[in-house]
Amino acid sequence: GWYVVAPLGAHQENFGIDYSQRNTEVCLDWVTGFFGAALDSERVYGVGYSMGAGGLLAYAARHIDSQGVRFAAVLNHTGTLSVADLYERCPNTTLFDHPLMFGGDPSTNEIGYQRASVMHVWPQADEIDLTTDLGRNLHQVYIENWYAKFDSTCRLIFQNLLLNRYLNAPLYLDQRFTSNVVEFPTNQHTWGLLDESQILDTFERIRLKPASGTTDVLADREARYHHIEVEQETAGVMSPFRFNCQPEENRIFLDRMENITRFVIHAGDAGLKTQRPLRVVLGPTTSGQPIEIAITDYRGLPTSVQRGNQSTTWWTHDPARKLIVLQANNPNTYRTWTIVP
Repeated sequence: GWYVVAPLGAHQENFGIDYSQRNTEVCLDWVTGFFGAALDSERVYGVGYSMGAGGLLAYAARHIDSQGVRFAAVLNHTGTLSVADLYERCPNTTLFDHPLMFGGDPSTNEIGYQRASVMHVWPQADEIDLTTDLGRNLHQVYIENWYAKFDSTCRLIFQNLLLNRYLNAPLYLDQRFTSNVVEFPTNQHTWGLLDESQILDTFERIRLKPASGTTDVLADREARYHHIEVEQETAGVMSPFRFNCQPEENRIFLDRMENITRFVIHAGDAGLKTQRPLRVVLGPTTSGQPIEIAITDYRGLPTSVQRGNQSTTWWTHDPARKLIVLQANNPNTYRTWTIVP
C-alpha cells in the first residue's frame, strides 16, 4: 500500500544543491497532483543515505509550506549534513568547485552551502552556526539517525554525532525535537545497514504534526513557510523569524525577524477568522526598518483598524487580492494591531 518515489537530483552527484532541490520539488508536486486524493498528505516520509540523506534533510527543512509536500518523518543514514564541513575534509574538492555545483569553497558561495545543509559547520571546525541552522525548521518532523559507529568516510560520523547533540539541546524555547538513534558497531558505509521493514513499521504510525506554540523559522529565500509568506530585504541572506498562532484567541504573534520586509499571513490556513476581530502582535524589527503585514481573506473593508488602543490610517485594502496590509513601524517595542470587521 506504499507509494515509493525516488526523484533524480538533476545530476548524479549533487549534494543537495539548490537546483537539485528544485528538481525534487517539481517531481513531488507532479506526483501529488497526479494521484490527488489517493495520497495521505499527513503520511509523507523520506529516507536517504549519505549524500542523499544530507539532501533529504536540507530539502525537508526548506519545504514547510502548509499547502505543499511536507515530511512527517525522515530517516538520515550517515548523511552529509554540512557540505561546507565536507569541503574542508575531502582531499579532492574538484566536484564542489565545479561551476555547476558551488563554484568554489564556502567563502565564495556560502548561501549555496547553507541551503544544501541541515546544519552549517563553517568556518569553525566543530561548531554549528546557530544563525544559519536550517534544522530549526524540523521541530514538527520525527527524525531517525542511523550510522555505523566506525565509518571513516570524510568525518560523516562527527557530523551525525553533532546533529544528535543539536537535536537534544533545548535551543528554541520549549520546542523539542523528536528523534531516535540507531548505531551499528561496524565500519561499513553502505545502504545495506537499513532495515526497510523496521523503518516502514515505525513510520506508518507517524502523522504530520502542525506547527503549534512558539515556532522558530529560518527562511533561506522568498517562499511560504507554514502559513506565512516571506519577502526579503536582501536575497541570498538567511532570514529568521518567530511566530505563535493562537486560533482560539484569533491572534498571531510575529517577532525576531531579520532581513524581512513583508509577511503575508494566510488567515484561513492559520485557523484565523476574519469575521471576528483579529489581532496581530508584532515585535521590534532588528533593522529598525518598517515592515508590511498582509492578511488574506478580507473581501471588504473592515470597520476599523487599531494600533495599540487608537485607530490608525496606516493600512490599506487590496480588494483584488482580498488583503488588509498593515504598514508597521515599531522598531523598539511590541505593538498590537486589531482589525475589526
